Amino acid sequence: MNRLCLTCSLMALCALAPQGADGEWRSQSRGETTLSSRTFLPDNDEGTDDYGLAIEAELEVRGKAGGFRTEGEVFARAAAIDSDRSLVFLKDTWVGYRDTWVDIRLGTRVLNWSATEAFHPSDNINSRNLDSNIENSEKIGEPMVSFRLRFGEGGVTGYLMPVRLESRLPGPRSRLNLFRSRVPDGMDLIDPVWIDADGQKGDRWFSPQFAVRADQTIGSFDGAIYYVNHNERTPSSVVLDGANLRPVYAHIQRYGGTTTLAIGEWLIKGEAEYRAYTQLELPTSLPVLNPLPVDHTSVALGVEWGWAYDAAEGTVILEGQGAIAQGLSDEEREALGPFQHDVLVAYRHAFNNAASTEFMLGAIVDVMEPSEVLGNLMFTHRLNDYWSLETSGRLVFASSQESFLNGLDEAHSIELSMKRYF
Repeated sequence: MNRLCLTCSLMALCALAPQGADGEWRSQSRGETTLSSRTFLPDNDEGTDDYGLAIEAELEVRGKAGGFRTEGEVFARAAAIDSDRSLVFLKDTWVGYRDTWVDIRLGTRVLNWSATEAFHPSDNINSRNLDSNIENSEKIGEPMVSFRLRFGEGGVTGYLMPVRLESRLPGPRSRLNLFRSRVPDGMDLIDPVWIDADGQKGDRWFSPQFAVRADQTIGSFDGAIYYVNHNERTPSSVVLDGANLRPVYAHIQRYGGTTTLAIGEWLIKGEAEYRAYTQLELPTSLPVLNPLPVDHTSVALGVEWGWAYDAAEGTVILEGQGAIAQGLSDEEREALGPFQHDVLVAYRHAFNNAASTEFMLGAIVDVMEPSEVLGNLMFTHRLNDYWSLETSGRLVFASSQESFLNGLDEAHSIELSMKRYF
């Protein structure tokens, strides 16, 4: 069993969708191709790539007949110069059945449980391509079976996720590789170690992972609660295996919820999650180089205030995220991830024109270490029905050696993309 077999099997599911079901079979497709470039402020290091150019493609096909549904979505990137960024992965690719009361799906899914703009403590189901945006990295489709019981303006959904799928770490030459400065010379990161519910090393591919989520909408209020029992989708620790290092994907239980509430021109958002890690029980041949994160609660709160101009709309966004745990030391807090006591201040401006022109300016600041700042400027403009232009700029300041983001200090960058829709 390997990734190619898994991918082919899931795509075959969509190809074999029931054509003879009651009702006429209808399908539609769409996609986009993108020419993108990425430029970093040169770091005078011959071991890294400061410039990159890539062609990206995304194709989506949907079909239905009666209550049967199917969807196939694949993303591919072919990169030049920084060739480590080349990849292919499935997003939403599934077959299913839906009626008034139930919604059943089998395949890969991209789930979005988050309510906030920049901080996402509740959005941890999918593996990621970590050589992308720090706050919103690209999601890889998670193989699963889901069953949803629908009622009111929401429902209850159960998820069975039998496949272990690690995140794609940045390549050794990537400027976004947080591990590069932490891996000693002559060592490489090799295959990961997956941890079972008993804390011991588990199977490379399969594990009985599952989740349950209940959500409901009442007027202008949206709320959800959930429980997840699975492996982390980003590395939790590192072990030494001979002359190399292996990332560890810990077993974790998550208890959380999200909410949004619209009051006039205001939108109030929040999400919280308690994370309980299974302690490692590994053999002495795999010494652990750094401990797992401590059990903790991560909370993100935000508010948006929007108003309308004569020919545009403006929105101010304020958000904050913090980590809560009894007796949490500064070192333990930094090990929890890039955002443990941070705030976002941003402004979004959308022009009411045919080109859907929009820009957003924002900054994330660590309130305990104000010198740690992520600044971002984004601009999008539709040129016509088929072409659009997107550009963004990013400033990264994380000079503190204790900072989780120290490996990205002064990795300032500019990205430019031209998209063609079809």
